[in-house]
Amino acid sequence: MSLSKSLCQQCADPSSDVCFHCQLPLCMSHLALHAFVVQVELNEIKSHTDQLCSEYISSSSSIEKCQEKLNNWRTLMIEKINEEYLKTDNKLKQLDYVKHANDFSTKINQLILDQTLLQPQQFNELYEQLKRIKENLITNEQTSIEIDVKNVKLYGELTLSIGEKKPEYVKFSLNKLNSLIPIQEYPLQTSSWRITSSDEYILVQEHTDHLVLYDKELRLQFQTTWNKDNYGFIWDLTYSEYLQLFMILTDKKLFTYQQPILTCKCFKMINQIDQFQPYDKHTHFQSLTCSNLTLFLLYDCGVYVERYVLPSYDLVSRWPKEDILQSNDQIVSCIRSDLQHVAMCIKGADEQWRVDMFDYQMEPFRRIDLCTTYNNTQNFYQTFVTPVMHNGQWLIVHGKQLWLTTDETCDQIEHSIFERGGEGYVRKICSMGDDYLVFKMVEPNQLKLFKIQ
Repeated sequence: MSLSKSLCQQCADPSSDVCFHCQLPLCMSHLALHAFVVQVELNEIKSHTDQLCSEYISSSSSIEKCQEKLNNWRTLMIEKINEEYLKTDNKLKQLDYVKHANDFSTKINQLILDQTLLQPQQFNELYEQLKRIKENLITNEQTSIEIDVKNVKLYGELTLSIGEKKPEYVKFSLNKLNSLIPIQEYPLQTSSWRITSSDEYILVQEHTDHLVLYDKELRLQFQTTWNKDNYGFIWDLTYSEYLQLFMILTDKKLFTYQQPILTCKCFKMINQIDQFQPYDKHTHFQSLTCSNLTLFLLYDCGVYVERYVLPSYDLVSRWPKEDILQSNDQIVSCIRSDLQHVAMCIKGADEQWRVDMFDYQMEPFRRIDLCTTYNNTQNFYQTFVTPVMHNGQWLIVHGKQLWLTTDETCDQIEHSIFERGGEGYVRKICSMGDDYLVFKMVEPNQLKLFKIQ
C-alpha cells in the first residue's frame, strides 16, 4: 500500500504530491495538468456567473422601478408629514391663550411707558381684546386639548407583492379589424346564431336537432343528433377552458359536450349536470358564460343572474333583475365574461340596444349605448357581445354593424361602426383563442374564419 501511494495514479511514475483537486498522488506533469483543468473549470464557472449576473441585471428593471416608487413614496410621506405638522402646529399656536395674554400685557405696558394718548375708540378695542382673552381663559379651563399621533394613517400600509408575472396582451386595433379577409368560408343550412368555439373546434347548432363540430380548417368533424324532446330547446352554447368542455344550455337544463380526442373518436359526448335547476319555475334559462372557475347564468329577460363556481357547480350568488337592470328593459340577448368583467346586451324601452358591463360582484362598471340603425319588424337581428384576445377588449355585433371597445381604463368609450361589405349579415362572433375570429353569417348562412394573429 505504501508503494501505491508513492506512485502517480495517472502514469505510475513516482508521485510528487497529492492533488487538492482530486485528492490523488500525482507526478509533477499530471499535477500541472490538473492545475490547468481546475483553472479551465474555474473560468467556465466565472463565465456562467458573469452571464447570470448580466441576465439578472437586465431583468432587474422591475426591482429598480419598485425602489423608485418606494423612494418617491418616502419623499411624498415626508412632505405630507411636514404639511400635517405645520397645520396642526398652527392650530396649537392659535390655542396658546397664555401667549396671547402675555402679548396683550406687553402691549399695555409699552403704551404706559410711551405715555401714549389714546382715543375712546382705541380704548374700546383694548377692552374688547381683554374681554376675548378672559373668555378664552374660561374656555381653556373647561377644555381638554389632546393630540393623537398613534392612529395617523397616511395612504394605508406598504405592500410588496411577489407573484406570477402577468402576460402583456397586445391591443387589437380597429384598422386591423377593417383589413381582415376571411381565410375560410363554409356554407350552413340554417340561420341559428347558437355557436361557440374552443382553441381548436367550433360547435354550431344546425336546425334544432343537430350539433355540428368543425375544426380550424372548417372541416366537419362530428355531427350529433340533439333530441330536443328529451334534452330541451337549446338557448345558448359556450366553452369552458378550465373544464375543457363545451356547455349547452337549454330552457331548464345544462349539459356538457366533450370535444373529440384526436386519437380516439369514440366517447360519450353529452352529459347532463344534474344539480342545475331553475330557481323560478315560471321562467327559464337564457344564456351562460364561463371564465376560469366562474360560470354566470342568465335567466329569461334578465329575471335573475346567478354565479357558480367550477368544477363543483356550487351556487355563489344570485341577483334579481331589479338589482342590475332597469325595470322597463325589454330584452337581454346574452351574457358574456372575460377574466375580470361580465357584459350583457340589453334592449331598452327606447328600442335601442346597449351593453352593460359589471365586475364579478355585478357592480356596474361601464355602459355602452349603441346606435343600432338596422331593425326589422321581426326583431331578427339582436345584439351580441364577445371578449377578444384576453386583453379587456370586446366586439359587439348587430346586423351589419360592429363595434370594438378599446381603452378599458377610460370612462368614455371609443368605438367604431363599419359596414362589413359584400353579402350577408353578422349574426354572432366567437374567438378561437387569440388567433382566430369566427363569424356566423346569415343571408347567406355560412361560417367565416378570420386570422387575427
